[in-house]
Amino acid sequence: VHPQEHDVFDFTAWVDRHPGGAFNIEKWSKGTFMVTVPSNHQDVTSSVDRWRMGQDTGDIDYVGVSDQVVHFDELPAGLQTPGMLNALSASTSEHFEACGSPGEVASDPLLGNRFGFQLNFPDGTDTYDASTDGADRDYRQMRSSEFAGSLWLTMALKAKDQLRQRVAWALSQTFVTSADRFSSVTEAWANYYDIFLRNAFGNFEDLLREVTYSPIMGYYLSYRRNTASDWSGSYPDENYAREIMQLFTIGLEKLDGSGGQTYDNENIMDFARIFTGLDTSPRRSNIEHDRFAPNLVDPMSMKSSWHDVYPKRDLDGGYIGDGYPLCADRPLDAF
Repeated sequence: VHPQEHDVFDFTAWVDRHPGGAFNIEKWSKGTFMVTVPSNHQDVTSSVDRWRMGQDTGDIDYVGVSDQVVHFDELPAGLQTPGMLNALSASTSEHFEACGSPGEVASDPLLGNRFGFQLNFPDGTDTYDASTDGADRDYRQMRSSEFAGSLWLTMALKAKDQLRQRVAWALSQTFVTSADRFSSVTEAWANYYDIFLRNAFGNFEDLLREVTYSPIMGYYLSYRRNTASDWSGSYPDENYAREIMQLFTIGLEKLDGSGGQTYDNENIMDFARIFTGLDTSPRRSNIEHDRFAPNLVDPMSMKSSWHDVYPKRDLDGGYIGDGYPLCADRPLDAF
């Protein structure tokens, strides 16, 4: 813990690599918290350089701020160990969490690289890693933002399930979003498109549910962090409540020949209260993200204190949820 800033760092890897030996480096933290530079060191500057070198090579991981609550899965990978669980007196079970998108499979290194990987060295030189190149290697330089697009185009045009690919494309033209805000995070967009591939021949309700919980849609139609009036003192955002009816489902006019409207402004206001309480899931490793982007891969989660708990009218004169059990009668976490 830094004495002035109270930042907490993990020195494990740095200590293990230190030529003085882990024991001699660790013992100061168990006693007087005083570091003495030994006489065989050239000077104090040398010790400071070693600290900076540890930071530059990633040997010293930032954990958080003293007294801050840090989730176990947000710790540096080197600290996510059974020993750390025991030290924190955390309970364990036979269950485990496997990160990754639904349907994701591991890469096969024997297939080689389709595109070149450029290696940059401290002296300023660079080269391409040709050790695992595939036979169909493409020597064009490609920006990172193009990789997902190239993969999508290959699958869309050459995959064997062409009917699924075409249905997914049609669905993506209905449930539209915009890449302006997070254009650099390509995995999030591939993950969003996978919703349509998975549900191309499935139930429309399941498709609509996945789209609703998608952080990509939550940001685009501004209902992420939408809160009840009791919480914020203002009325919930109506953007998604309007578009889910007008663009995604029933449209503006009834199909019974009467020409009547399918919904009115009061319906929009009621439906806006349904889509309250959703927020992005906590950031985690094993997904692509830039420094400032939230978790745009995992579905949004419900924060109950933000959710509007009062009855909402449906389109037929009744109430949303009529005929279903009350929340109080359902098991915990059922929502």
